Amino acid sequence: MIPKGDKSEINDKRIIFVEQYLVHNRNATIAYKAVYGQDLSDNTAAVNASRLLRNPKIQGYLKARFSVLELDSDYVLVKLKNLAESAKTDNTKLQAVITIGKLLGMFSDNLVINQKTADAVRQEKLKDFALQIIKSNGPRPGETNFIR
Repeated sequence: MIPKGDKSEINDKRIIFVEQYLVHNRNATIAYKAVYGQDLSDNTAAVNASRLLRNPKIQGYLKARFSVLELDSDYVLVKLKNLAESAKTDNTKLQAVITIGKLLGMFSDNLVINQKTADAVRQEKLKDFALQIIKSNGPRPGETNFIR
């Protein structure tokens, strides 16, 4: 959505740059390369994107876009709190509370386990298995395929 009145002040490529900037979570370098060419170096794109973002017309356009996009976080939290307190079903109450927790950064949906962590877990299992063999003079039945 392009705020009315702002389009005439800046050219189409700059409008597209601002929209790409918002789409790419405010990454100006990626936005600039998306509009002006992927073959540009990151340094060139970053310098030119920074210059564009300092442009008063682009700043005005960004302010207009932010006023459309951003909601007041207090308003959202109050609405979720009211929903959590007044919902008729436990599932709705739980979802509202979970959403509040996510918004406040209390926990994350994503658990990242890298290869080093997986290798460390395998090493720990191997160590435990070896200790069991030493203590019991052999593996327990069914424990020979413990590492996958």
